[in-house]
Amino acid sequence: MGVAPQLGPLANGDAVKVTGIGLSDATDVRFGTVCAGHFTAGSDTRIEFTVPAGSAGNTPVTVTTAGGTGDAVSYAYLLSVIAVTPGGSSPAMTCTRALPPHL
Repeated sequence: MGVAPQLGPLANGDAVKVTGIGLSDATDVRFGTVCAGHFTAGSDTRIEFTVPAGSAGNTPVTVTTAGGTGDAVSYAYLLSVIAVTPGGSSPAMTCTRALPPHL
């Protein structure tokens, strides 16, 4: 089984695809212990869904079908870091970039 993309922001909303075999009868998709909510089995080899919000780091993604729960694949939630520059009494935000978690 595979997941694409393999990483994304902490906030929910990104579209993700899981690929594998025998996915058309999937009954559950989870990010760790969190249900991915609504998902669509596009075919026997693909499921599409929206990523739930999560915490920075790697989390296992599992799919449950009539045959049981498959081996987990990893999805990485990215931590956003805001770069700041001194400016008066409070820092001024200059940019935002995403950093992958330490593996």
